[in-house]
Amino acid sequence: MSFFSSPFETLIEHCKDNDIKCHVERGKKFIGFAMCGDAVVYKVQWRITHDDAMLQMDLAIPVHARDAKVRPLALETVVRANHGLAIGNFNIDLSDGEITYHVSCPIGEAGLEDEMIGSLFTTAMATTERYFPAFMRVMYGGHTPEDAVYLSELEVHSARLDEGAPGSPKAADEKSAPPPSRPSPKKRTRMPRKKNQTPKSGDQPGLFDPAKGEGTDRPPKSR
Repeated sequence: MSFFSSPFETLIEHCKDNDIKCHVERGKKFIGFAMCGDAVVYKVQWRITHDDAMLQMDLAIPVHARDAKVRPLALETVVRANHGLAIGNFNIDLSDGEITYHVSCPIGEAGLEDEMIGSLFTTAMATTERYFPAFMRVMYGGHTPEDAVYLSELEVHSARLDEGAPGSPKAADEKSAPPPSRPSPKKRTRMPRKKNQTPKSGDQPGLFDPAKGEGTDRPPKSR
């Protein structure tokens, strides 16, 4: 990369150096190409905007949420996925249901570098690959958005539990639960058990009083 190259020319050189077959529109400072993931082919778009001060990237999944019944579920999946993201965000086009992942970074005075481009692209691919199954589960598998996103983030949840990170259920349990007390070396004196004797009905006062003629088949004696 030449120090005097514009950010857009640097993007073109990056594609040539990595054998990326792309579509270039110099007037719009736009580059588009396709990239294979683990299971599908994603549509990738690079743009230089804000007077050469910003590099923006959009990565679209190949399935659209066109069904009016499915689109609200896909929208909820987008919101739930965005809640756990530190960089970038998912978007959904409400006109045709296209779902894309968007990420951008500012271009400093040093210009656009290959490391920055590669880091941005790696982040976009890894994030889209993680959440792509969630959209498929919601649109075609009958899963709820909550369950679908949780399954996509299962690896992250497991790592937090293993490390006992702050805010995880494991850390909360360890923090709230008191340490187990050690058994006392002294022997406790066992109290003798009381004999469980069922009282006789006649021993209970006021219930069967023969003096009043109750509890007996004989009439009370006349005085």
